[in-house]
Amino acid sequence: MSGSLTVIGGHSSTQGLTGLVTVPAGFTGSNALITSLQSLLTAASGSVSAGSANFENLNAAGQTGAKSATVGGFSTGILEITNTSSVGATTAGAANISLTAPTGYNTLVVQAPGTETITGNGATSMLAVFGANSSVNFNPEGGSGTIFAGGAGDVINTSGGNWSIVGGATGAETLNASGTSAAVTTTGAGDQVQTTAQNTSIASGGSSDILIVSGSTSNADITVTGNATIQSAGSSDTVVASGSGAIIGYFIGSAGGTMDFINSSSNASSIIAGLNPASGAISSQGSVTVSAGAGGGVYDGGISGDNSLVGGSGVVTLFSAGINNYLYANGAPTGSAYNLLNAFSGGNDTLVAGTGSTNNVFFGGIGTESIVSGGKGVQDYFVGTLGSETISASTVSGASNVFIFNQSALQGGGTDVLLHFKPGEGFINPSNGVTGVSIVSYENLNGANTGTEIDLSNGTTVKLFGVSASSFNASIIGGTKF
Repeated sequence: MSGSLTVIGGHSSTQGLTGLVTVPAGFTGSNALITSLQSLLTAASGSVSAGSANFENLNAAGQTGAKSATVGGFSTGILEITNTSSVGATTAGAANISLTAPTGYNTLVVQAPGTETITGNGATSMLAVFGANSSVNFNPEGGSGTIFAGGAGDVINTSGGNWSIVGGATGAETLNASGTSAAVTTTGAGDQVQTTAQNTSIASGGSSDILIVSGSTSNADITVTGNATIQSAGSSDTVVASGSGAIIGYFIGSAGGTMDFINSSSNASSIIAGLNPASGAISSQGSVTVSAGAGGGVYDGGISGDNSLVGGSGVVTLFSAGINNYLYANGAPTGSAYNLLNAFSGGNDTLVAGTGSTNNVFFGGIGTESIVSGGKGVQDYFVGTLGSETISASTVSGASNVFIFNQSALQGGGTDVLLHFKPGEGFINPSNGVTGVSIVSYENLNGANTGTEIDLSNGTTVKLFGVSASSFNASIIGGTKF
């Protein structure tokens, strides 16, 4: 929810509190947030009333240009930029000013229409509150503390120690963090968060947020309950989409890093890697771990390999990169939709379709691949252009297995093993100038009762267990018989 806060607006040593500044908070959340924040402001106001803290209320309504504040004699205090007088009267006009906070102020309150540019004093345990009617560009100049940015279009740039930043419901805020650590919460629409802090937590609850995390020493924990675009470059990030959250994640650059993504939402998300413009292969460094859940989505791995892309009950499109990858689909798409498991940019991969899956398409890569299907419906296997593959076709009743060899005369050279091939299923004959050199039936092929071995003109050998040469020829779709 949003609410209003009050803070001391005027003070004299004999009269105490003579005015209150009302600050429209502009935050979406629980009553506890507003209550906690009001307690902090009340405590700071009490110190001023007791004569033990500095205080200045700069009524900047209708003013422009650079302003200054009085240096106080205490180590703490409240500095206010408002449109409210010391007796609580509101003054008309915008405050388009700039100001540098002198030492001795660790609580900053801005509540005035206009655009205010504030430079901090590097205070530790700073409390900054920017009201919903203001628009503040704030650089604390190091230090640490908490910033509540409730205005539209606030720009926050933190560095130094540990900072907590809470964005307001109005949105369109730019929140930049560096230094030791940052905890950032967004609640509005169109916020942008950019961090190179060593440790960052981001709770993105708004819509159309842009979250940028970079730096080889950066670690980020990101939770998205709205929808957000995430750019990760070189950092080590854990990303969770929960509730109705959805993300588009870009795993970019050549700096490496890792991304662990958990889709606890019912909506689809995606992790997209950069592509080589010439080959179309994935070019982004790093590794990706995905648990796609019921939402499913589209997910790429990084070329550092060891990617684990695991689908749940949702429909998935999975692309490996590098070597030693694991791709798993278990969704049951309907109509013409299908799960796609693609090792085109990978090698030495394991591609698996679970027993809950329906309609799966597999693309082999360039290494030693293992493809296993326990799915129902149509199962299409595009055999890799290089390397060797073992394909264990689905044995589910009613499943239709089709094997497609789309190699050229310059590709191939490996040994491909087809398990559970049944006469009458589809074998797409090689094209692009590749022909069969020989086909031989064996009474005992690697322990099977019968088997067929086919040698292709590009050096590829295909072995089928439990299938005779004559029954295999009857299964060829297109091209010539062997």
